[in-house]
Amino acid sequence: MINQANQQSFIVISLTAVLSMLVLAFVNSLTQGTISSNKFSSEKDELLKLIPKFYHNGGIKIESLLVPRAHWGSLGLSSDDSYHIIESYGNPVAKIIPAIGKGYSGDIKILVSVDMSRSIIDVRVTSHSETLGLGDQIDVTKSQWISRFSGRSLSNTVEADWDVTSNGGAFDTFTGATITPRTVVRQVFAALTFENTLSNIGQDSLKNLEELSQ
Repeated sequence: MINQANQQSFIVISLTAVLSMLVLAFVNSLTQGTISSNKFSSEKDELLKLIPKFYHNGGIKIESLLVPRAHWGSLGLSSDDSYHIIESYGNPVAKIIPAIGKGYSGDIKILVSVDMSRSIIDVRVTSHSETLGLGDQIDVTKSQWISRFSGRSLSNTVEADWDVTSNGGAFDTFTGATITPRTVVRQVFAALTFENTLSNIGQDSLKNLEELSQ
């Protein structure tokens, strides 16, 4: 009787444990789905901030493609990242390019949106750890410094001008901070150069060149 009771208890405990694991796995799958959905929604919102609002009603479509490894170095990337082609009303209206540069206190991550005439629409810093009150002026919530890139292109701004004024370039620095704005300027230039490469040789050709280089 005792052995039978022990066996029954063991079976009940085992079934309870298995059931608990199944419930936890189910809840986890639901949670992961929610997290992934929220992350995608957040990333999409970040991208849409870089596009004029009048495009938002045109049935926005975002196509994300991996940056070819051959271009990681110029863009400051160390792992897979995507550039994005934005369509509105069924037509491409912009590309959004990621870039990373070494700031005074760590990596500065930016996104650069470029219209179909190869001019910059907007630039946003998405992550940084620069000094409060100094380098953090690259953040659009702190100052409008970042807005001075709008309208710039490789055709109206020569390469020598893609630097801060203290180095002979066209972009102002902040009082007490030179490294931070210079990093942003150079990586905006890198992103714009990559976008022009896309436009000049086409996405398919870029993919083929990347495959041959591997």
